[in-house]
Amino acid sequence: KDFTVHRVQQIVRFGAPAAAIGVDVGAKPRYHSADQSGKITADESAGKLLGADVKWYHKKKQVAKDVFDMKEAILPVPEIGNDVKVHVFFSVPLGQDVKTFTAMAEAMKVEKK
Repeated sequence: KDFTVHRVQQIVRFGAPAAAIGVDVGAKPRYHSADQSGKITADESAGKLLGADVKWYHKKKQVAKDVFDMKEAILPVPEIGNDVKVHVFFSVPLGQDVKTFTAMAEAMKVEKK
């Protein structure tokens, strides 16, 4: 298996836009905000992920009739394995607090078994 993806989605009334957060663990994660050539087409800000400094990429995206704030970062995690990276990404309906999801993502950590 090359990668594992976990997603958690907000429970909302039927038809309402829902916030979601995902974690992709694998050797070759790809930024959702990258175009076909791999160029990232998003704003950049400094932050943390798994206790390390990272660049968070942020952009707005239209999905059907709704607009979402999307944010993501990728970080190598040698504690898990050679060439393993963690891609954390989330989308929040415009008007909801993206800071809450950023804080939740930045609080993630790797625990050894």
